[in-house]
Amino acid sequence: MITDDKYIEILTAALQRATISEADVQWNVKIGNRQFDVLAKLNAGMHSILMGYEVKHKSRRVSVEAMDAFVTKARDAGINKAVFVSTSGFQSGAIDVAKKHGIDLFVLEVLPSEHPGMDRRSAHIVVSKAGAQPFSGLEVNVVNHEQHMNVIEQLDLVYSDGKTLTLPDEPSQMTYYVERTILSGGRSLGDAINQAASEPVALDTSVTRRVNIRERILPPDSFFLKEGNIKEAVLHMKGVLGKVLSSNARFELTASTPMVRYRDLSSQKAIEVPANILPVGGGDFTPGKFFFSYDPLRYFYCESVEGPTAEIYLVESFQSGELVQAVFKQDARYGRHYFDLTDKNIIARLEARLARMKQKPSPEKASDSDFFARLLDRK
Repeated sequence: MITDDKYIEILTAALQRATISEADVQWNVKIGNRQFDVLAKLNAGMHSILMGYEVKHKSRRVSVEAMDAFVTKARDAGINKAVFVSTSGFQSGAIDVAKKHGIDLFVLEVLPSEHPGMDRRSAHIVVSKAGAQPFSGLEVNVVNHEQHMNVIEQLDLVYSDGKTLTLPDEPSQMTYYVERTILSGGRSLGDAINQAASEPVALDTSVTRRVNIRERILPPDSFFLKEGNIKEAVLHMKGVLGKVLSSNARFELTASTPMVRYRDLSSQKAIEVPANILPVGGGDFTPGKFFFSYDPLRYFYCESVEGPTAEIYLVESFQSGELVQAVFKQDARYGRHYFDLTDKNIIARLEARLARMKQKPSPEKASDSDFFARLLDRK
């Protein structure tokens, strides 16, 4: 996966690709010994124009010192047009420096969808029971826009041997391992921590809660957790305001596509587009490579490309506490809307999942009797 900082940088590059179609836009580029988060090159008649971007994703506004440093960097690298992008705005002194040196200032925001639900531009898998009536369409309503609730920011499991393992903090991944990890007493990890997780936490306050468990656990796989005896679960939580939804169906909340707003600080002109339509990737799908979407997090593998069509494996997608996998065909050009995956540890995990997918189509989860038989065998 990528950090939030890199995500914002890549979104900035994608916005330039989408709005300056004639430019060659690259992410994380060096000119000599000067690094630029985004670089755009374009030709105007017989002339070549070089645009350099600094991107900051911080909780505080950009300082005068940061702006001065960017002025020097842009000048040394021969940048024709310098642009500073921030997710938190700029100090007044930094704005003055930018005006003096002709630096364009932009604010980038990633906004949650005002009307949560499935994105109509995307394809979705609908799972229903045998004999169920065809689903006529998803309806989602916001019942409460500001409900005080808890968020688990980190969940640690402390084993009896003293080792501590941390569940993934990405929401759909955490939900899967909380719900699918079973304790020797028959309940899930989610059942074990539910009371501690539900007790209210003061708004904008962080707390740590410990839950004594002392049982053996069997996770759905060994990618993040290991089977063994644990002593306790440690919940790092925060009180936040969230939305309460009502719907005519159960759906994966992370399927809601966020919007990206890109605003010129000088003119206040802005564009607002869904994040998933931006060209964040390097190009078409390439056979033998892994790709991913971010927010929501989904991992894909390109098996082959024949003419304009790519055969794609959805290798890892956690939805409503289940691992969802699929094989489908897609126009190879849509590869530019997916991130290239380079993390070797994640690729190793996905290669193992992909190998299982190709072996046989049987589901991964075992029956209760299989689980307890395997659990007893491992004691």
